Amino acid sequence: MPHQRELLALQAALNNALDALRHEMDAADLPPLSQAATAEHPLDKPDFLVSSGLYEARRLALGSSSLPDFFMMIDLLYWSGCLVFYHDQGELKNLIQPPYDKAAECAFAMYDTANINVAIGNGIFEHLAKAPDIRTGVSVAHLQKTLDVDARKLTTILRHLSIAGWVRETDTDVFTICRSSITLLPGNIGHKMVSLPENIKIADAFPAWIQHPEWKYSQSPAHTAFQLANNTELPLFLWIKQHPDAIKPFAHCVQAFGDLATPGILFDYPWDSLPTPTIVDCGGGRGNLVLSLAKILPYCRFIVQDTEEIANLARVNAKAQAPVDFTSGRINIEVQDFFSPQSHQGDDFSFVLRHVLHDWPDREAVQILSHLAAAAGPKSRILIMERISVPGLISKGPGDLQTLLPTPTSAKHVPHTPPLGMPMNLGSASRVPQLLAVHLMGILNAHDRTMGEWEEVTTKAGLRITGVYPLRAYISIIECSRL
Repeated sequence: MPHQRELLALQAALNNALDALRHEMDAADLPPLSQAATAEHPLDKPDFLVSSGLYEARRLALGSSSLPDFFMMIDLLYWSGCLVFYHDQGELKNLIQPPYDKAAECAFAMYDTANINVAIGNGIFEHLAKAPDIRTGVSVAHLQKTLDVDARKLTTILRHLSIAGWVRETDTDVFTICRSSITLLPGNIGHKMVSLPENIKIADAFPAWIQHPEWKYSQSPAHTAFQLANNTELPLFLWIKQHPDAIKPFAHCVQAFGDLATPGILFDYPWDSLPTPTIVDCGGGRGNLVLSLAKILPYCRFIVQDTEEIANLARVNAKAQAPVDFTSGRINIEVQDFFSPQSHQGDDFSFVLRHVLHDWPDREAVQILSHLAAAAGPKSRILIMERISVPGLISKGPGDLQTLLPTPTSAKHVPHTPPLGMPMNLGSASRVPQLLAVHLMGILNAHDRTMGEWEEVTTKAGLRITGVYPLRAYISIIECSRL
C-alpha cells in the first residue's frame, strides 16, 4: 500500500543514517553519545571538525528524526509491537543534535509562532487549501498578487514553515497545504489554539516575573507574568470581564484543549457505573463535554455551570448543537461561581471538573473541592479530569511508573512503562501538556500536580480517591467521593 511504502522508505532512511553515524563515530574512536552524560562530548564542541561522512550522517539522521508524519506513525506502530527501534522523535533529536544548534533553535523559537500568525492572519493556509490543484499548490508570486503580501518575504516565511512541517514546497517557491496545516484552518482545533497571539508577550515577561522583588514567592493569581505583560493589577479572569473582545478567543482556546481529551473521556471511563442521574459540569465552559456526554448517556440529565459571560456562550452553543435537549431542559445552563457553595446537593448529582483545578493554586483548589464535598451525597462522585504530573526521571526498567501512579482501575487503557533509559514522563511525548503547565503558571500561578499532590489536595477538601482512570489523552480521571 502507498502509505506503507512511504513509511518503510522513511524508516530505512533513518536506520541507514543511524548506522552510518555509529560507523563514523567508531572510525573516529569517539565515545558513545548519552543524554545522561554530565560532561561535554567531543561532538558538542563547536571547534571540533568531524569527518565529512560523520557530518552528513548526523545531518541525515536529524532530518529523518524530525519528520512529523513519520513519527506519528512510528509511535503507533511502536506501542503495538510492530517496531523495535528507538522511537521517540524528541529524545533521538536530543541525543544527536549539537547543543549549540539546540541553543540557536531556542534563541529563534519565537518565529515559530510569529510565522504561524502571519500565515493565519493573511489567510495563506485558506488560500493554499483552495488551490485549483492542491497537490501542486500555489506560487508565492500568485500569493503576492492575491493577498498583497511581498513574495520575497513570503518565501522565507513559508520555507521556515515547511521545515516545521506546516506546509510543503512542491516546486521552487511553490507551496501547498499538508495534513498539519489543515488543523490551522478557521474552525479547526489548531486554529483555536493559536488564536491568542498575546501569549508571546506573556512568555517575554517570564524572566522579569521569576525575579520580581515582590512576587517571586507569591502564589497569587494577581502576581503573574500576565499582569506584567498587560500592565494590569487584575487577575486573568477579572481582566477578561473588562475586555469583552478577549472572551471569545479565550473560550475557543480553552475549548480546543478540552476537546483534545474528549474521546478518551467518553470511552475510557465507565460512565454506565455512575450511580447518579444528573451530571453537573462545574466550570463547563461552552458545554462541549456535556454535549458529547449527552449523546452516549441518554438516561442522564446535565447541567453546565460557569460565569455569566461564558454561560451565555454555552447557551448559544447548546441551542445550536442540541436544540431538543436544550429546549426540554435535559441540558441546562447555569451561572455558578465554584468558589461559592454548590446549589445542587445530594445523591442525585455527580460533579465534573475538567481542566478547572489546574488553573488554581492549592488553597483555591481545596476551596473549590470543599464546596463539592459538602454538596455530595454518599452516591455522588466528583470526577477531576486533569493531568497527573510524572517526573522526568530516567526509567530503570519495568515497574518504575507504578511507583509514581496508583494501579489503574480501568482495564481499557493502562499506561506503558517507559523502556529502559527513557524519561518516565516519555520526554518529548509530554511536551504539549508541559508547555500548557508552564503557560498556566505564567497566567494564573497554577501548577501541575503529581499523584501524591492530588491525594493531598482531595484529602484536605474532605474527599477520598476511589479510582484513577488513565485515558487515551494527556489527562486522567481522578474519581472521588466524600469522606
